[in-house]
Amino acid sequence: MSTGGHSLFDSEVRLERLTDVLTYLPRGLAYTLFAPFPWQWFETEGSTGVFRSFAAVEVISVYLLFPLTMRGAVWLIRLRCTGGLVVLVFSVVTASVLSLAIANLGILFRLRMQCLLPLLVIAAMPGTRDNGRVEQTEGRAVSSPRV
Repeated sequence: MSTGGHSLFDSEVRLERLTDVLTYLPRGLAYTLFAPFPWQWFETEGSTGVFRSFAAVEVISVYLLFPLTMRGAVWLIRLRCTGGLVVLVFSVVTASVLSLAIANLGILFRLRMQCLLPLLVIAAMPGTRDNGRVEQTEGRAVSSPRV
């Protein structure tokens, strides 16, 4: 496959068996969440080269927010917060599908917001005011927001 925009990555990878998919998934997720990488920010080859410098601003913010996102994911799992877990599963599945299906960095850069924006919500969840406190009301648990 040829490209004039110099934005294809891993075009030689063939995902023919389940082991191929599972082996490639971590690399694909890295591209989905963190590309373009710092060594690619100032490449000017192809038609997308100059915009990679602008993409660096977004990617730096993703790098800084990723530890908070992981903290939020652990927090959701510990509290078994159903609504938050649905958002987490949606984000992970969306990122996984994008990482396996898209081999063009420009398209991936545009589409990854579908999983990044929900992940930012997850990053903010441990800082909410009620911190997931749960009260018992007539035998069922309900979240108690503080006002």
